[in-house]
Amino acid sequence: PASSDDIEGNTSANNAEDSDDELHPKRTCTHRVFRFVKFLAVAAAFAMMIGQFVGIAFHLVNPIQYVLRVYMIGFCVVMILNEMEWISFIYQSPLLSNWVSRGVMYSFVGTIGISQYTMETVEGTYSQGFSHAALIYIQVVAWGMVGIGVIYFLMGVFCCQLVYYRVRKDFDQRADWGKRKQRETGKKGLGKRGKKSSVNSNPILA
Repeated sequence: PASSDDIEGNTSANNAEDSDDELHPKRTCTHRVFRFVKFLAVAAAFAMMIGQFVGIAFHLVNPIQYVLRVYMIGFCVVMILNEMEWISFIYQSPLLSNWVSRGVMYSFVGTIGISQYTMETVEGTYSQGFSHAALIYIQVVAWGMVGIGVIYFLMGVFCCQLVYYRVRKDFDQRADWGKRKQRETGKKGLGKRGKKSSVNSNPILA
């Protein structure tokens, strides 16, 4: 049979483990999946923006095509700001805050990219220095943006946005509680040792 010292040691280890989880809460698997989708959206928007710059540099554009590329770059910047939640009037707008309409917009931008470069390939108006690999890159990026839009649209239709809000709120509450406990621990340590314990900060993206 286990001795009282072994039982106390196991209990102390379990309590320390639980305390560490409370002070440094982890995201659930569902929350991580949603964050991964947001990461893919940022990557797709950034890659499409690079593709538009490449098109301006290597393509013989007329004024209308040039303006279209500038608009596409602007759309990509808005998408990135929306996913990163850096400007409130962008990510709180009715069009982008709802995942169904967000998915439609992302797919629309990707479709414009596909039709844009498909038409220009048929016309053969690319400059001689424009490589075939760059053209493939642009096509893949455009289709990737369409795919992200479809994912957002389907998640919105199946009410996954409500699930995301719930798991995000749960993590924020646990993170806030962990910060308060760390501050309390730091105050106690300050009174005993004369220095304050550090408090870990959360990432920008929720």
